[in-house]
Amino acid sequence: MIGKHLFLTLRNLKKNLLYTLFVVAGLAVGISTFLATFQWSAWHLTFDRDFPEREQIYRLTFEENYEGFYRHTARILHGYALNQVMFTDMISGVESVGRIAPFRKAAFRLDDRAYYEEYAYSCDPAFLEIFAPEVISGSQDKLLTEPNTVVLTESTARKFFGDTDPIGKSLDLVHQFVIDAETYTVTAVIKDLPENTHLRISALTSFDNPLEYEGTAWTYMKLDDSVDPEEMEANLKIFIESNVIESYSTQIRPRLQAVGDIHLHSHLAREIQPNVRFRTVLIVMVAGMLVFVLAWFNFTLLSYSKNQLQIQKLVIQWQMGAGRAVFFRQFLMDNFFVGSISFIIGVVLTLLTAPLMENHGGAYMFKDPMVIGLSLFILLVLITGGAISTSFISTGKLYRHLQIRHLSSKPGAPLVHSGKSLFIRSVIVLEFIITFVLLSNLITISRQTRYAMSQQLGAGRQEAIHLHSLHREIVNNFEVFRERMMESPYIANVTASMEEPTGQTQDANTFEVDGIDEGEAQLFLFPVDQEFLRFYDLKMIYGSDFPAYYNSSDSLEYFVLNETAAKMISDHPAELIGRELTLHFPHPDLIWPGPITGIVEDFHLSGLDYEISPMVIFPNYDWLWCFSILPAGYPEPALEHLRSVWDELFPSYPMEYYFSSSLIEQLYESELIQIKLLLSFSILSIIISGLGLFALSGFFMQKRIKSAALKKINGARIHQVLFPELIYYLWLAILSSALSVPISLFLMERWLRNFKYRTDIPVWIFPACALVLILFSWMAVFYHTIRLARINPVEFIKEQ
Repeated sequence: MIGKHLFLTLRNLKKNLLYTLFVVAGLAVGISTFLATFQWSAWHLTFDRDFPEREQIYRLTFEENYEGFYRHTARILHGYALNQVMFTDMISGVESVGRIAPFRKAAFRLDDRAYYEEYAYSCDPAFLEIFAPEVISGSQDKLLTEPNTVVLTESTARKFFGDTDPIGKSLDLVHQFVIDAETYTVTAVIKDLPENTHLRISALTSFDNPLEYEGTAWTYMKLDDSVDPEEMEANLKIFIESNVIESYSTQIRPRLQAVGDIHLHSHLAREIQPNVRFRTVLIVMVAGMLVFVLAWFNFTLLSYSKNQLQIQKLVIQWQMGAGRAVFFRQFLMDNFFVGSISFIIGVVLTLLTAPLMENHGGAYMFKDPMVIGLSLFILLVLITGGAISTSFISTGKLYRHLQIRHLSSKPGAPLVHSGKSLFIRSVIVLEFIITFVLLSNLITISRQTRYAMSQQLGAGRQEAIHLHSLHREIVNNFEVFRERMMESPYIANVTASMEEPTGQTQDANTFEVDGIDEGEAQLFLFPVDQEFLRFYDLKMIYGSDFPAYYNSSDSLEYFVLNETAAKMISDHPAELIGRELTLHFPHPDLIWPGPITGIVEDFHLSGLDYEISPMVIFPNYDWLWCFSILPAGYPEPALEHLRSVWDELFPSYPMEYYFSSSLIEQLYESELIQIKLLLSFSILSIIISGLGLFALSGFFMQKRIKSAALKKINGARIHQVLFPELIYYLWLAILSSALSVPISLFLMERWLRNFKYRTDIPVWIFPACALVLILFSWMAVFYHTIRLARINPVEFIKEQ
């Protein structure tokens, strides 16, 4: 029986080869999209799930929110308060606490070689106890308990030492805050952490003196499994208020975040690496599912239409004794065979395109056996369900036809065989809605991302070259560097700042103006050189720029406030010009009092999902960690001069530079991924829908040949046959657009809420998407429709 049905299936598919190709192509692309997006989403959803006893691991942060001042960073800035928490036995329920402190631009030197390692940290031994990485070489006991020891990851050890055993080897380390290199001995090599973790580690060194370290650090706690994290937060707050004498102690609110939630739900300043937003994963997952659903609808629609096209032949089979079960099995065999072929091709297509897809977010394709099995199982269930439901609908349609035409004793209206049934119209409308929603959201995300990128500091002007996270030895020689760079005619200007464009300034202090204390209000500090405002062509609202010839040895500062800071201090910002500003900096001899010389228009240093902070900008050469160079023309000659100056002044340090555009693209990497994927999904949805409509219009043409021939015999012209078909799809597109607008508006508004500064949703998006639907539907059906309109009735009569 199965062999007979399979033979009939192969014969039917061969007879309708165009239908077969279109259905298989569309469904295979949908399956490949589903597999890729499912595994991409599952990869991000399973971040930090491999650590032992991960349910007990939390990241500790300090939130500050008072008197209009807000700061919450992933890396704890109040090192003294953290130290009190680290080394006390007064807090019950804590198994261990471990820190990793950044070196920022760690440079490892081995003989005549030097390597930058972005993810090198000083580390408490307790950190290794919490996360328990696998030790593959060296001692497993008392890691990092001895001073000047280092643990390397497997890939870093191979990078530094090749196949040589690194245990006992020495290497020199110099970083942003020191000039003289320190020597460390390799005591162990650990296995690389999994790709899907928010932690990025290449090397871990011991602290010089853990008890005295009061710098910034990422901090992790392992709690007893019976401890409630909210209760622990309250206990930590009470402990800090009782044991930390600093003035900020009452303003700190400790926060604990489960380690498994960090990747998708933490987007604080000073993250170890940029995390992916949950909305990004959700958008990609839903968009990929919509493409698959669209392909599944196409598969169902074309299968149903093909079966209705063969209804006269099926009537003959019924008259020869075939029953309902026979027709159902035959329809099921047809649909399941096509679905199986599409499934195999879709899996193969996914494997072939896996390297390209992995460029959009990590090595996630076909890595987790459980995810692979689950995705394939879901696909099989959906394909089987589609085959069964389509077969059931087609069998019911056939028997309704038999009942009306052959079984009923009462005369009834014959079934309409135009193909434009309610089921077909509904499926076409659903396909149009999916395409409309994808297109409209693609346009919105693209507009907001372009807007955000255009508002960043350094955007919209000639590309600047940036060297950031520089070492102390380099920073100390900024004036010499600038002088040497400005000797070239290819250099228009040179400036320096504490943070690069797209960076984040988080150091803040209270202050006073003309001797009047401003209470708990704080200004975020942004040291620069005197050319900074001119370099970026920032607009002065009141007052003037810094003096062109600033003397760093003077005991006088010059301050410029941004708009936000000026409005925070006074309702009349212009009156602040000339008044003396004193910052309550812990080391007064590093930042002197001085006049407020100007107020500059707000600019976006960080991304547009952060509010602009009240900022004070002032020349100070002690913290210029980023050098920026503006080429006078094409960047190549400027880069060549930069390399020669760098090799002359800083031969011991490898040179790493970035253009403004690359920094901005890194900042909005998540949004750019969304744009690329949504663009791909939108194109796929249009192609799949177009293939379906093209094949469907071919079925419709065969159904309506007789009707068109009679119209031509009665004198109808081509446009009289053509226009009703185009009007039919016009109304379907308009109906679909009307239904899609509220869905699209809801999704757009939800996505845009994540930005503090955002563009509007223009009205033109909706008619534009509707026009795309109309044009692409007309293009898809035009070929068969024009053939129908140009039919020769004489030839048709001869054939009949």
